[in-house]
Amino acid sequence: MGKKSLERVKADAATALEKYFTEGENNIDLLRSAGAAVVELRSRFQQKDGSTDWAGRSQDYRDAIRDVYTRAHLSQDQVSKLPGKLGYHVRQALGARISADELEAAGFKAEDPKIRQNARRTTAAALAATVAPSVTPAVLIVHANSLLKRADSGDGLAEMTEQEREVCRIALAAIEKHAASLSKALAG
Repeated sequence: MGKKSLERVKADAATALEKYFTEGENNIDLLRSAGAAVVELRSRFQQKDGSTDWAGRSQDYRDAIRDVYTRAHLSQDQVSKLPGKLGYHVRQALGARISADELEAAGFKAEDPKIRQNARRTTAAALAATVAPSVTPAVLIVHANSLLKRADSGDGLAEMTEQEREVCRIALAAIEKHAASLSKALAG
């Protein structure tokens, strides 16, 4: 079986997107299929330096994806919702298809989005717990460690939401307030 033609790839992508919007926006399998179709489409285009346009930035790819949207009969509202709905599935399909180095070269993080999301949730829960009335020194240390790990990771603090930043400020204030008792507790 040979490689699909560009027209066939565009038709497959259009069909996947149209099915997603017409047969049920809650159907993750359709969205996953659409993500894989978009990745297949991106594989057909190159950037100016000759590398594959995995990020979908080339003008040729953008023209092709606009054609896909037209073939899929998507409204402007549906098209505007696609990055949020489809991005995760495109990234997952890319991760299954190309190496971590290629992902990073294309501007994606090599770490799986599920792992990053779980780390953010764990950190947010840990930080939120620090504002509880019965915070012990040991709990503050655990939460401070979680915050430091996040700061040291590729995820970084710059990507935190304003709500997460506020929780961090509160947690740091609690740590600062209890620093003396923490030192005494650790000194034994």
